[in-house]
Amino acid sequence: MNVLSKLLFQTISIQRYKSVREDFLRTYRAALTIPEIRGQVEFLSNSQLREQSKEDGRTAPEYDPHAKVHKPLKILDGAYRFLWAVLAFCFVLALPLSAGINTLFKSYLQFVDEIPNLLLSFLPFEIVVVIMLYLYLLGQDSDLIRRMNDGLRITSGRIEGTRRRDELLSFYVWNSSLHSRKKIPVLGFLVILNTVGGRMYRYVMDTVEQNVDILYYSDGYVDAITSLARAELG
Repeated sequence: MNVLSKLLFQTISIQRYKSVREDFLRTYRAALTIPEIRGQVEFLSNSQLREQSKEDGRTAPEYDPHAKVHKPLKILDGAYRFLWAVLAFCFVLALPLSAGINTLFKSYLQFVDEIPNLLLSFLPFEIVVVIMLYLYLLGQDSDLIRRMNDGLRITSGRIEGTRRRDELLSFYVWNSSLHSRKKIPVLGFLVILNTVGGRMYRYVMDTVEQNVDILYYSDGYVDAITSLARAELG
């Protein structure tokens, strides 16, 4: 691993990522209630699901960003949109919040040099920017993704240990999705959210799981958020 990969990996708790992984697996199983998704996998036998899941898990630590891999189900594109929209919302919220902090502390910071004052006043904005940069780096570092894939893949032992079709399908989708740059940054965002705000994390994941059909059929970020708002407000 290069220096950047090593530094980033030191910030990561694989156990926290595995906890988020289990929530993703539940969301995948919830998505199987959608007719269009069921139709995409009806032709696959349990033995086929098992073998492909094991193969994807075996090759996940050899992740190649340029390799073409199969995309079995387009389940969570809508969920990804929702999760990134949450972060974008925090980014926008940080702007007026920063301005508010600047006004509130202005009279108390006259003795502070201008640069520290500026840094403090825009702290919420800076935090969101740092998080977005961190998530971007997670998705761009192939060495890091390979290392994380090794710890996050569903193992052959777990795959062989179940006979439930919905579990096999969730393992199939999870292991195949590790061959993508999208997965790790989304997981990183959720791990950060779970660390700093467990209740908010639980709300986000429950909302995704309970409204996976809305997210699946949504057309872009705005449509996803608007549709969810209608569903939540009744």
